[in-house]
Amino acid sequence: MYIWVVLATFLAILASYTLSPRTDYRKLAVEPVAEAQVAKLVTKHNAAFEYVKFRKHPYTSGRGDINYDTGIIPDDEITPYLPYGHYNDENFISQIFCMDEFMEVAYDSVGSADNPCADRNNKKRLITYGPIPERWLNQMSGLDRPNNDYMNAVRNTVDEGEMLGYTANGDSTITKENPSGSAVMIMDRMGSAMYYIPKAIVNDADFKNVCDLTKNKVCLVYMSGI
Repeated sequence: MYIWVVLATFLAILASYTLSPRTDYRKLAVEPVAEAQVAKLVTKHNAAFEYVKFRKHPYTSGRGDINYDTGIIPDDEITPYLPYGHYNDENFISQIFCMDEFMEVAYDSVGSADNPCADRNNKKRLITYGPIPERWLNQMSGLDRPNNDYMNAVRNTVDEGEMLGYTANGDSTITKENPSGSAVMIMDRMGSAMYYIPKAIVNDADFKNVCDLTKNKVCLVYMSGI
């Protein structure tokens, strides 16, 4: 009997030292995994931006010379611009668009005598995009959007004001912020609808193949003017 009393006392002492689960467990263990996935897109986009930078003035022979084409940038062209130790994630696509001033029409510069990207009146965008893994989507609400862990990861990865976020349906009314009347917007790091993806990009076959919201294909996108 004495042995059982001692054993029970010992177990009670051990139980008293059992710690409750940390309230910041998700921030410490889950969000960093999401941050790593977001960082792959950001790193690729920044490398693609460097690719573009070194193919226009002042790195070209003349002020109006443009040495890049519209379309998807081949991965082997982006890789040299990645930071040391980083690899090119093929799940994300970096693509160049040169569009009319209202961004309704995308021009094809490949094989063109006059590169439309050199026209100052045309709007130019670099966009990197890719699907958001299902594990990071909000499966409980019925809404096609990332969960809180993923959005916290986005907030921790980029500064405010960057055109980085997930695709969502928006108002297609033509406004100053949405000159092309696009129906797809970027929900940014704060969860506010501040940027619209131009209609010329939304209607692009390559973009739609990956990020067609009509087929519930939610994407993470990073867009920059070039």
